[in-house]
Order: sequence, then C-alpha cells, then structure tokens
Amino acid sequence: MVLIWQMASRSTRSRRLPPVQQSESPSRAKWTSALTRILVDLLVEQVRQGNKRNKSFDKKAWECVCEDFREKTGLAWDNEQLKSRYAALRKQYVIVKSLLDHGDFKWDPATGVVMATDEVWDAYIKVCNSCFYCHD
Repeated sequence: MVLIWQMASRSTRSRRLPPVQQSESPSRAKWTSALTRILVDLLVEQVRQGNKRNKSFDKKAWECVCEDFREKTGLAWDNEQLKSRYAALRKQYVIVKSLLDHGDFKWDPATGVVMATDEVWDAYIKVCNSCFYCHD
C-alpha cells in the first residue's frame, strides 16, 4: 500500500453548474480545475510579458488577468478573488516542492500526486500536520 498526497487542483467547491452559468456576482469564488487552469495560463502569459517583478505581479498584470479571465469564463470575479487563488496555489507549490526536495517523495505525472512509501509518509506526518493523504 502506498500513501499519496494529492494536489488540490480538483474543485474546491461544488461544481453543480458549468463555469459560464455561475453567478457573475463577486461572491465566493467556486474554483474548478478548468478555472484554475485558465488563471494559471493567464498568469504565465503575464510573466512572459514581463509584468512580474520581485516575485510579485504588478497592478497592470492583475488588471489584464482579471479582464482576460472575465472574457474567457464569463465570470466577473475581482482581483482579490484571483489573487486569493494564486496565493493558495503558491502554498500548494511550496508544500509539493519541499516534499520533492526531500528525495524520498516522487511526482507521478499520470495521476498528479506526490507518492511515497508508508514509512516515508509516517516520518513526514510526525513533523508536518498540514498535509492530507489517502490510501491507494
């Protein structure tokens, strides 16, 4: 049996309606994998355009991302909602990177999970309570 740490790229909220049918009000954002992918692609484009300096996106970048996100999804989410998702993704990245830097953890690109043996997970969990895992 292998324990895995699974990325939270899945929906973080209910996916009852397709993205374009969700309310356009700036209420709580309901992120799906597809919406996250759109946001990431838009942020990558801003990096390519030079609108990220000192590890931060500038005001122009967030304005462009917000406008382009609205055009692609039909959702009128504000900069703070998009920034919040970006911050959550950065936290996930830091966790995954630290696991992979450990050496005993491996990334499985087919499943999108970090994998390790039971012994490795047990040792890690003793020092880190912020991860979640499931049995495979």
